[in-house]
Amino acid sequence: MVQEFKRVPHVQPRSPVTAANTSAATRELEQRTNSMQDQLSAIAAGQLLQLEDCKLESAVLAGSTVYWNAATNQFELALADVAQDPTTGFYVPSTSSEVVGICMRKTDSTTGTVVFAGLVDLPPSAVLVMFGGSAPPGRYYLSGRVAGTLVRQQPSVSVSVALLLGPADDCETSSRVLVLPQARNFMQEHVHLQFELTAAPAGESDPPGFDSPHVITSPDPELAGWLPASHAVFGGLAPTGAVFGYNISADPDLSSAWPPLPAASATLEILVPQSSGLRTITGLMRITPDFVRIDAAGIWWLSDCYNQVPWPWGLSSSSSSSAAGDGCPVVPGMRLILSFVRMLGITDKTVVTSLQAGADEPLEFVDAGGRAATTGDLYAKLSLSLLISPTEAIGGQVLKGVETARFTRGWVTEGIISLSSAVILTSTRSRARNPLLPVSVSNPEVHQGLVSVDFVSDSTTRELQPQLTRLIDTLEREVRGVLCVGFPASRTSSAKYSFHVPTVGLPAGDLLMQLRVVVMGTVIGPLPAMTVVYSKVPRPVDGDLMAISAATTSVVFDITTPSDDVDGSGGNLPTFTPIEVVSAALSVDPGDTIFVTLQRAADSAPAFNADVNILRITGLIYKDV
Repeated sequence: MVQEFKRVPHVQPRSPVTAANTSAATRELEQRTNSMQDQLSAIAAGQLLQLEDCKLESAVLAGSTVYWNAATNQFELALADVAQDPTTGFYVPSTSSEVVGICMRKTDSTTGTVVFAGLVDLPPSAVLVMFGGSAPPGRYYLSGRVAGTLVRQQPSVSVSVALLLGPADDCETSSRVLVLPQARNFMQEHVHLQFELTAAPAGESDPPGFDSPHVITSPDPELAGWLPASHAVFGGLAPTGAVFGYNISADPDLSSAWPPLPAASATLEILVPQSSGLRTITGLMRITPDFVRIDAAGIWWLSDCYNQVPWPWGLSSSSSSSAAGDGCPVVPGMRLILSFVRMLGITDKTVVTSLQAGADEPLEFVDAGGRAATTGDLYAKLSLSLLISPTEAIGGQVLKGVETARFTRGWVTEGIISLSSAVILTSTRSRARNPLLPVSVSNPEVHQGLVSVDFVSDSTTRELQPQLTRLIDTLEREVRGVLCVGFPASRTSSAKYSFHVPTVGLPAGDLLMQLRVVVMGTVIGPLPAMTVVYSKVPRPVDGDLMAISAATTSVVFDITTPSDDVDGSGGNLPTFTPIEVVSAALSVDPGDTIFVTLQRAADSAPAFNADVNILRITGLIYKDV
C-alpha cells in the first residue's frame, strides 16, 4: 500500500522562533524518509506483505494474531474453534479460526499495522504477547484457549500460523518470525489406521462337535483376543445379538487409537489360507454386518455357530503351532485386519461423540422429532417421574419450594393417631406407625389423606336425643318445678318423637335401638297400659331410594309394673318418684330416621284417674350380640 503524504508544514510569517515551529518540516520529512526506506527495504528483500493504518479491535496488541470480522469491519483476536453450519449441519472452522496475520505495531488504540505474510522482526514485548511467554524456535499454532496467542503443541483444532526463528544473532533482542497462516479446512484432516487383531479366544476353547456352538471357557481379560460379550470387562455395552467382543483393553496399540471416528469408517477383513494342490492361496475378504458390528464401545461378533467364529474353528487350547521344516515358509493362519479412519480435528477427546443418560437417571436425550437419540442435534428432557422412589418415606418433612436453585423443606402433619376409644377416625389411607409390624396398642394405626374425626362418649353404646316432637291431646305440666308431658285420663292422647341414627361414631356390626323413658306419677295407683309404635325411613344412598310407608310396627313397652317398689305398694306407681322404663329392641341402620309414637287410650286399663307424666325419652343405640 502506498502511503498518502500530506503537505509539509512550513514556517509561517510572524511565527515564533521555537524548536517546535522551525523543526516541524524537517521532522515530517524525516518520518516520511524512514517509512519509505522501510517499505523499499521490505520490497527489495521480498520478505513482507503488510497493511498499515488498518482498523483494529482495542484488545489487539502488537504481537496478537488476528482475523477479519466482516460484521464489525475490523481485525480482531483470533481463536481456534469450530461451529455448526446451520445449512448443512456439519461442523466447520469458525470465523475466528480464519487467521489472516499478526499485528506488528499499533498507531493508537484502534489502528495499526497487520502483517499478512513474510519475515518480520518483533520486539520482546510483542513476542511475549504472541506466545504468552518465552518460546523456543519452531512451528506455532493458533490457541484454542487464549484469543490472539499461539501455542507450540498442535491442538485438535489446528491452524498453523507462524514459524519462530528466534534472534538473528546474540546481539539482537528482537525475534524473527515467519508469518505464514495456513488457509485450509483442518476439520477434514484425518489419518488411516490399520491393526491386526488376535484371531483367538482370550481364554480356553476347544473345537465343538459338528453343528454345535463355540464356547469360551475360563475367559481371561488379561489376554488379547475375544471374550464373551457378557463379560464384565465390556461394562454391559454389548449390543443386542453380540456373542463375542474383542478385548481392546488388552491390545495397547489398538486401545491408544480407539475409538474410530466416525465408527462407520471401520471395516474388518479376514484372511484365511486355502490349499490348492501344492500351493497355499490366501484370500482377503471383508466381513459383512451379519457377523460383525463395530461401534464406539467395541468390536462385536454376532455368531457362535459352528465354524463361524473369529478364530480357526479347529483351534484348541491344548494345540501348539508347528514350525515348517527344511527352511520352508510357515503357512499363515487366519488373520483379522481392522482398518478405520480417525479424524484429527474431531476426536472423542475434542467433541461429544455420543450423549446418553446413565441407568435410572432422570435425563432423556431426543432428536428434533422427539425420538430417543444419542448423536446429532439433541434435546435434553428432564423426567421428574423417574425421581420418585417406589419406597414410601416415613417422616413429616417435605419439600415445599425452590429458592436460589435449592429446595426448601418443612414439617407437615404426617398422620393422625387416636389415643382414645371415644375418638373415632376414618381416612382414605392408613398404616401402622411401624409399617413392618401389625397394628396394636403399642403400634397404633396412623390415618393419612382425608381424615374424618368423630367423638363418641361411649364407644359401646350411644344415646340419641329426640329431634322432633309433636303433642296430640297431651298437656305440658310442671310438677314440683319439673317440666313434663302429661297423658290425661278419659281421653286418647299421644306424643310423637323422631330420632336420627348417625352414620359415624357407632359400634361396628348390626345395631339395635331401645326407647328409654322416665315416667312419674302424682297419685298412687296401677298405671294403665301405653302403646308404642314406630316407623323407619332409611337414608337414601347412591340412588337407592325407598318410598315412605304409612305402616307402623309395635314395640313392647310395659310400664304396668314399676321397676322399683319404693313404698311397698306392689304394682302401683309411687308418687312423685320417677321410674325408668325400657322398651323392647328394634333393628336400625346408620343414617335411619326413626319416628316413635307413645299413646294412652281413653279406655286403657286398669283405670287410673290421673296423668301419666313423661319426664324424658331417649333412644339407646348398641351393638347386637
